[in-house]
Formats: sequence, C-alpha cells, structure tokens
Amino acid sequence: MLFYWDLQGNPTISSVGVKSFCKITGNGKESLGALLKNNPRLASRIPLLEKRFKKEWDSILPCDQTRLIEPIGNHNRGTTFLDGKSYYSKEMLDWAAACAKQIPGFDYGRFDIKIQDWDAFKSHQGIKIMEVNGVNAEPIHIYDPGYSIWKAYRDIFFHMKIIYKLSIIKLKQEYPTQTLMAFLKGSYQVINKKILHQ
Repeated sequence: MLFYWDLQGNPTISSVGVKSFCKITGNGKESLGALLKNNPRLASRIPLLEKRFKKEWDSILPCDQTRLIEPIGNHNRGTTFLDGKSYYSKEMLDWAAACAKQIPGFDYGRFDIKIQDWDAFKSHQGIKIMEVNGVNAEPIHIYDPGYSIWKAYRDIFFHMKIIYKLSIIKLKQEYPTQTLMAFLKGSYQVINKKILHQ
C-alpha cells in the first residue's frame, strides 16, 4: 500500500496493490513444460524453469490442477500486479498511520506487506512488513492488466505532484537534504551491492 501524510497532516492511502503469484493450471492435455512455454510472463525464464522442473517437465498436468511456479512476487518472475483498492478499509489506514509514525521523517512511501487475510488489519495480527520503500516507491496498482495506460500515467503524475508538494514543505522547514556528492556515493554503493548479489 502507498501511504502519505497529506498537506494538512492527514493519513492517506492512495494505492493498494495485490500480487498474484505465477501459477499454471493444467488442462489434462499439455505437459507442464508446454504450459510454461505458453505463458508470456515466463518467456525469459524458460531455461531456468526447465532446470528447476526437470523431472516434471514432460509430465501432463491434470485438468484444473494448479501449480505454483514462482513464490517470489516481482514482475521478472511472472507475478501479476492487481489493483486492490476494493480492499481498502479504515482499519488498514489506521494500521499504516501507526507504522508511519514510528519512522522518523517518514511522510511518503510504500509498505510491502504479507497478510493472512484482509481482516488482519482489524485484529493487527497476521501482518508482516516485508519492505518499506520511500519517495521512489511506485503505486503498483497501475500495473493491473486491466488498467489503461492513460490512467496509469495520470496516477503517476498525481503521485509526483504529491511528492513535489511535500518536498517544498520539507525545504521550507529547512529539513536537512543530501549533497549531490552524498547522493552519488550512496547510489554507487547501492548499484555495487546489486551487482554483487546477481
């Protein structure tokens, strides 16, 4: 969920995204390998998947049997991002605001979480924060296959405007900002870490 404090200091959730992990459903006719090759979201991962599912590659997946292919939720692994605004609730907002208050200087960002079910925000149980992304966080609902590109651009610009306005307030408050050199040094460190872990 993408959360921010608006210009009046009110908590706001502007995006709720749901990750649908990559699954394959059998038709009783085609092999697991054939089904994987027919999935456009997995085109770049076929060589890796062929090794992972070597024993089952040529076996027929029974009709209506579903198989989880990738348990990690990102685009590169075939995950579909969906618009989850229908799951928004006051309890969700209150939970996000309580979390944001515990992070000094936090006024905009995305909480990537794992929940048992949507009632977890009522009980405050069964919620695990996987990652907190700052000002560079995207509203992931825009990647829903049913979301038009024009709506996606509209929502991106909407969020850019929020970031701009919040930044102006920070500067007026003489909030400490990074120097260009500090930013470049930090970027270099992040890029090096990513290269080392690939």
